[in-house]
Order: sequence, then structure tokens, then C-alpha cells
Amino acid sequence: MPWGYWSRLLLTVDGWLLEKKIASNDVDLLRDMVWKKDRRIHDTYLDVKDKNERDAISAFLMIHCGD
Repeated sequence: MPWGYWSRLLLTVDGWLLEKKIASNDVDLLRDMVWKKDRRIHDTYLDVKDKNERDAISAFLMIHCGD
């Protein structure tokens, strides 16, 4: 995936933090996964790109629950 894709994901996650929709420790974990271009982030994004924001946030948070 091009850098713009990953950059957009970072901005989305940061936006959730600024809007207080996600905790800072969760943001740190998700950012780390984006920087590492973790396949789970990519797959989750494709699964939720047409869903509402609440469902998207829930899906992204579930990624690192198993870590």
C-alpha cells in the first residue's frame, strides 16, 4: 500500500484520540501497528471502510485485544 494510505490511517487514529473516542494507550498500540504496516490493520480497514465510525473503532480496538 502507498504511504498515503498509511498516513490516512494514522490521521484517523489521531483524530479519534483528539475527539476522545479512544484512549491514549489504545492509540499508541494502533499507531505502532500502522507504522509497522501490520496486515491486521489493513484487513480491518478494508472490512470497516463502509461502516459507521463506532463500528470501525470497535473493530480496530479488537485487533490488539489478542496481543
